[in-house]
Amino acid sequence: MPKFTIERTYDVPHYRHETYEAPDLEAALKMDAENDDWEGQKADWETTGPERVTGAWAGDSAYVGEQLIKEAQS
Repeated sequence: MPKFTIERTYDVPHYRHETYEAPDLEAALKMDAENDDWEGQKADWETTGPERVTGAWAGDSAYVGEQLIKEAQS
């Protein structure tokens, strides 16, 4: 009987709360966009994305040989 390895994925959004001292909202948003410090991030398990198949291969290993599914499928 043939074997197939299936990769199933779901996304977990992460968020952070930062406070900025700025003259207005536009400046604060610019400061936040330039901030790449995500050390205090939190996972938002309440809004995970739907599960989907992101890969399939013949055999018992992922990423070996021809990928049988090339697009995500729910």
